[in-house]
Amino acid sequence: MKCRACGNEIADDSLFCTFCGAKVEEMQNAPNEQQNVTDNTDEVNLEEGIVKNMMEQETAEAEQPAQQEAPAEAEQPAQQEALAEAEQPEAPAQPAQQAQPVQPTQPAQQAQPVQPTQPVQPTQQYEAPQQGAQPNTAATAKSKTNFLAIGIIVVLIIVVIAAIIFLVSKVFGNLGGSKNDKAIAYVSDGEVFYTANMDKDKDPISVSKVRGSEADYDNDLKLTSDGKYLYFASKVEDDGNTICRAEVGKLKADSKKNDKYIVEIDKGITSYRLLSDEKQLLYTKYDGSLNYYDGDSEDCIEKDVSDYYLVDDHTVVYLTDDSDLCYYDLKNKKDDTIDEDVSGINKCTSKDFIVYEKDYEDLYCGSVDGDSEKIATGIDSYIGCDEDNKTVYYTVSDSDEQGLYAYIDDEYADDDAKVEEPDVKTCLTAVTEEEALPEYEKEYLAEYPDEKDDFYRDLYYESDLNMYYMYNIDTDKEYLYDDLAKQWYVFDEDKYNELDEAYSEVADRIELREELKDASVDTTVSELYSCVVGKDPECINGNVSSYAYCSHDGSILYYSAAGDTTEKISIDDITSVYDAQYQVEDMLSDAGSENFCYVDGNEQSMDVDGDICSADVSADGSEVIFGIRDDGVTSLVAYSLKKGTLTEGDELTDDGSYGTWIDKGYYFFSDASDDEGDLNVYKNGKTECILEGVSSEYLERYDDGTFTALDNYDGDGTLVTFTASGDETKISKNVSTYSRVNAKRIVYMKNDNLYVHTGKKDDRKIAKDVVTYDCVEAPYDVIY
Repeated sequence: MKCRACGNEIADDSLFCTFCGAKVEEMQNAPNEQQNVTDNTDEVNLEEGIVKNMMEQETAEAEQPAQQEAPAEAEQPAQQEALAEAEQPEAPAQPAQQAQPVQPTQPAQQAQPVQPTQPVQPTQQYEAPQQGAQPNTAATAKSKTNFLAIGIIVVLIIVVIAAIIFLVSKVFGNLGGSKNDKAIAYVSDGEVFYTANMDKDKDPISVSKVRGSEADYDNDLKLTSDGKYLYFASKVEDDGNTICRAEVGKLKADSKKNDKYIVEIDKGITSYRLLSDEKQLLYTKYDGSLNYYDGDSEDCIEKDVSDYYLVDDHTVVYLTDDSDLCYYDLKNKKDDTIDEDVSGINKCTSKDFIVYEKDYEDLYCGSVDGDSEKIATGIDSYIGCDEDNKTVYYTVSDSDEQGLYAYIDDEYADDDAKVEEPDVKTCLTAVTEEEALPEYEKEYLAEYPDEKDDFYRDLYYESDLNMYYMYNIDTDKEYLYDDLAKQWYVFDEDKYNELDEAYSEVADRIELREELKDASVDTTVSELYSCVVGKDPECINGNVSSYAYCSHDGSILYYSAAGDTTEKISIDDITSVYDAQYQVEDMLSDAGSENFCYVDGNEQSMDVDGDICSADVSADGSEVIFGIRDDGVTSLVAYSLKKGTLTEGDELTDDGSYGTWIDKGYYFFSDASDDEGDLNVYKNGKTECILEGVSSEYLERYDDGTFTALDNYDGDGTLVTFTASGDETKISKNVSTYSRVNAKRIVYMKNDNLYVHTGKKDDRKIAKDVVTYDCVEAPYDVIY
């Protein structure tokens, strides 16, 4: 049917006109006969057109921001129709049933009423204006107020969502990698450069010139993980570098405008380290001083420092050249002395547990509060400590020496005593002058007999024999003349050589025997002690010989205890006194020795073939992997640890190397040769080979299970990556160093050129003639 108010077609069951809002019921109750239109028909039509136009505008405004369902084109005919009705010239009134659609202003086309896909139901009832009534401006105002409220709510929702995203990114970080994972800084051609996106071929920002020798540019370039600051050396000299800090986010392409964003921290710096906020620095200078930069100004902690430890973000423990052990509170800029006459710091990872020595033999434990306790006097060596239980391990020597010859098996001693050095006189046979002199001498003396005395005076005198010596060229023999006895002798060389040969076989042994009798051997053994701070020391074993070590976490001691021996070393196997001393000491340490472990106050014998060379404890302390070395080969054996008792488990490999616990798995190499081996993981009692034939020199494992390896660092290494399933990708050859930024990006140096690998066909060259670089690296664990 048609609306009697506006003439548009509407559904038969409609309660309201979807165009003008008039009630259908009221129109049905009106008389069906034709009504004469009064003189103000034009005014009524004008009001109806205006009201209809306003209603349609309000409907379009309310629907478009929320869903944008009704296209703008659908609204235009209705609006044009209302305007056309308002603008029509006076015309004779027509019956309501014969009302025709309003013609648009464009005469070429007849506007048709737009039928919406779903009838729009008004949010509240709207009474059709009576003749001469004013439009319902209150409904219009209320509709506009509702639209404004909806807009404000939408804006608030957007603000809340943005705030949540910001907070999540702050708390959890960028899960896809560092938010600064495309930034990189490098030194090339005497300048420090920075680019925020290494993937794009864009001119980098020149941060600063580098004065001095850039070839000596070592570890002075550091880009903070948050991407805010870049630390670099603007001047490189033999007496220290000038370190600066640039706020990279504000740097301009025009380097002349960057001075106000660069701060010079100090000159003469030899090394520095960033604190956790990456705004504060601890650094040493060429003059030996230790200094602190708080982000705004520098402060000299101590002028002459030989060693220092940063135990937390606020505390530095250091040793002065005057042997004073001190600490410095970075927060309050206050220092104090812990102890004096300190010869060295053994352990310092906490301000409440500092292990140090005085006079190189007295062991102490102290804290920044000034409470120091003497643990032992006259120690031989510091072994390690269990910081969690405040326990220190050390050895004290029990010195002793024995005669070296007592440990030598000499079966030739009696026979060698009967052998004498050959005497030349026992090899002489008396002969006449006629037999001794050569023919030319005999002829000369026969012709000049007065020259005979001169002849004898000119013979060579052999002082050891007290005789004169002459060689007869005719007989090829040596002759000796005894001037006192006036007797010539012929020397039997063959007889002498036979005697000398027999003697020479034992001559060196006789000389070595005499030296061994004058030498001694060190048979010192050590007593192994455990001392809990505040309690008396406890001797764990009083006969420790060849070795004593401590696991990294200090929870396990492993050592060898010497045993008695009657073994001796054969004199045939000895070349010198030093050789004998070494072999005897080695024999004493090995012969009858036994391997032990000390766990949770209990000493346990370890029945292994060889010496324990390593002990790696799992994070939960339930398993220990021991490295056992015998004849140059290392086997790895798993032991379970429960209530201080070690129980032997599976042998992981009989030809392996040291490994690393990562999460709940133990990663290690097996069958390693020529710096290559198979990477395995031991987990939940099972061993699995992950990678075959990879570099066993240095391997990095990342949180996503992938690996990166460089087979050597001599400038000609091959950089390779492996997925968790073992798929191999060769990145490049001739690589000297690299950094894995994230799973999609690896930076590396090749032939002094800097590249980035992003998985594309060709790696992008960032810069050439690069001395050093720095970028944000993904966290990793090292396996080697």
